[in-house]
Amino acid sequence: MKKTILLCVAFLLLLSTEIHAQNKIVTGSIIDELNEPVIGANIVEEGTTNGTSSDLKGNFRLVLSGKSDVIIISYIGYKNIYSKVSGNSTNLKFKIEPEATELEDVVVVGYGIQKKASIVGAITQVKSEDLQQSSVPNLTNAIAGRVAGVITVMGSGKPGADDSQIYIRGQATTNSTNPLVLVDGIERDWKQIDPEDIESFSVLKDASATAVYGVRGANGVLLITTKRGKIGKPVLNISTQTAIQQPIRTPKYLNSYWYATLMNEALTNDGKAPEYTEQDLQHYLTGDSPYTHPDNDYYKDFLKKGSIQQLINMNASGGTEFMKYYISANVLYQEGLYKEFSNALYDTNTNYNRYNFRSNLDFAVTKNLSLGVDLTGRLEVRKQPNFGADLFDKIRRLPPNWQPYINPDGSLGGRSDETRLAPYALISQYGNRSRNKNVLEGVFKLNEEMGYVTPGLSFRMMIGYNSSFESRSIAVLENTH
Repeated sequence: MKKTILLCVAFLLLLSTEIHAQNKIVTGSIIDELNEPVIGANIVEEGTTNGTSSDLKGNFRLVLSGKSDVIIISYIGYKNIYSKVSGNSTNLKFKIEPEATELEDVVVVGYGIQKKASIVGAITQVKSEDLQQSSVPNLTNAIAGRVAGVITVMGSGKPGADDSQIYIRGQATTNSTNPLVLVDGIERDWKQIDPEDIESFSVLKDASATAVYGVRGANGVLLITTKRGKIGKPVLNISTQTAIQQPIRTPKYLNSYWYATLMNEALTNDGKAPEYTEQDLQHYLTGDSPYTHPDNDYYKDFLKKGSIQQLINMNASGGTEFMKYYISANVLYQEGLYKEFSNALYDTNTNYNRYNFRSNLDFAVTKNLSLGVDLTGRLEVRKQPNFGADLFDKIRRLPPNWQPYINPDGSLGGRSDETRLAPYALISQYGNRSRNKNVLEGVFKLNEEMGYVTPGLSFRMMIGYNSSFESRSIAVLENTH
């Protein structure tokens, strides 16, 4: 028995010694981009918890378990190194490279860029990917809730007219509160830019950040930089987005019976005669006389439960040492919430169509001279019923028993002086407005690096062109109003 135990112990010791002999031993040193030793870097055998750290001189020693022949070297702020070792490897040298972190990111400020770590002013930058997450066609609404200190107030949801008012840290002036907006260095309209075309979106909020703009920056500054081409093979991107828009909150009104009942009660409390008789109340309750005693539900009758919005974007980018390019085109269709009524001449709903085109070209003429030519075109088509006030305001004010939509003989309900108050007449009989807007924008840029005169010196010239043309038309039915 004792001999058997001794033999087992001897066998285990021999096996352990053999396994240990098969384990690989790795030694080496780690330096950074400045050739300085890296202290506390992690060296781990891939797929295991077996690891060690570099010492004060950047040296390390690791005995591998045999499960993997790959070691991983990692350090905060630097790229990981994966190295395959064979046999006992000694005196290996590894040089780690910095990884672009948030502090190393560049931010557009004033007339140039700075590293985020060196900025002292209040500047917030929004990533293009964040702007694309919102299914909204208007860029003023895409930044809502994404920038600290920026307030957006949307006054209307009408397609093509849903701009939000922008306040940066509240109202800083007594007159206009609009911030200064620069798109690729030129002041211009920015609300209808497709987020897909944006490279960076910076918000300058305090005096130190907006000082270079003087009094124009009193309400803050928005700096928008569009995408540009990079050297490489052509890259084609196609994206499509479909969204459903719905009223998030609609009031629930009383029907005609309860409206008339409470109106009588209010008049009685004021010492006045009731407006509706018992017979009127009975008609409202049973609904047996819809022409003389209507019971209208305006929100149900004139508004849809939801509407469709579609956005398609296609862009191509690439370039060579001589020319880099970014070209994009996108189409937006957004329809309103009004119901469609039979009309052969025009649509009774509100809708908005937008067609965008952008071309950003960069030319390296010489080693020091570069040229940039940017061209942007936009066509906007807005259509809506031909009346000034919003339909929502009218159906909110009208009582449910005001008038029938159509009389038995086919004429419009209500007296002649009330016809314009009838929602049905306004949508289906009083025409449709169409407004087309054509926008053409261009930028010519020249940049000469003059390091041959003194290091860091450069000459920059920029010429911008903005053109906007609008046309309006009205389609109406004959023999109306």
